[in-house]
Amino acid sequence: MDFFANKTVYITGGSSGIGLAAAHALAQRGAHLVLLARDKKKLDSAAASLRSSARSSAQKIETFIADVADAPRAEKALAKAVRACGAPDILINSAGAGYFGAFTDTPPEIFQRIFKTNVFGTQGVNHVLVPVMKEKGGIIVNVSSLGGLIGMYGYSAYGGSKYAVVGMSEAMRAELAPQGIRVQVLCPPEVDTPMVREERASITPEALAVKLMAGQLTVDQVARVLLRGIERGSFIIIPGFLARSTWVLSRFFPRFSRKVSDLVLKMNRK
Repeated sequence: MDFFANKTVYITGGSSGIGLAAAHALAQRGAHLVLLARDKKKLDSAAASLRSSARSSAQKIETFIADVADAPRAEKALAKAVRACGAPDILINSAGAGYFGAFTDTPPEIFQRIFKTNVFGTQGVNHVLVPVMKEKGGIIVNVSSLGGLIGMYGYSAYGGSKYAVVGMSEAMRAELAPQGIRVQVLCPPEVDTPMVREERASITPEALAVKLMAGQLTVDQVARVLLRGIERGSFIIIPGFLARSTWVLSRFFPRFSRKVSDLVLKMNRK
């Protein structure tokens, strides 16, 4: 039987981007889906497209409106989802916010907004769902970024938040393993998502050049690697050969990696 068949999978940020691509891949593998996102119109559209691509008409596809940055409302939406659909077998925390800007040009309120969504939003969802997952165990995937493993020019707010997600996931992995809950973290490079396309209007040439050193992937490519990583039980899931190579270089040869990055910045700076 398929690993994902009849599994109940909760996906935050499930109406677009990586979350929606993962939902489609899971629908084709026979999973029951619970999508949570802020926009009802996008959720309804996502649910309709998922029902048409599901393996079986018996698969459940439910949606709940929730902004993970709004903790009280998100908690109510999650409680409603659990009552209606049961505890998740797999939870994918894909909701996130992005921002490009130099540290000195980034106002404190931007830092707070990014961390509120990426860090505290992820923490809040896990805080609500971990207790109900303990009864039968399960899998949690927190979505970080390659920028959560490697510091990148122009991403002090975003990268800082994604580093926090990796650190939180490391602690959760050790703490929840004895309770039958496996924790993993997805760290993709540049991905063609609505958030990234919007960012292109403000990103500088040198920052873009450094980002693209790790390659660019489609959401479908990321979703395929994500599902394979879940099946294999990998703690850190890094999609893309260039991204994995960049991470290995940064991890084992950090001085050389920084010199290369600085050189690329210099060559592309106007």
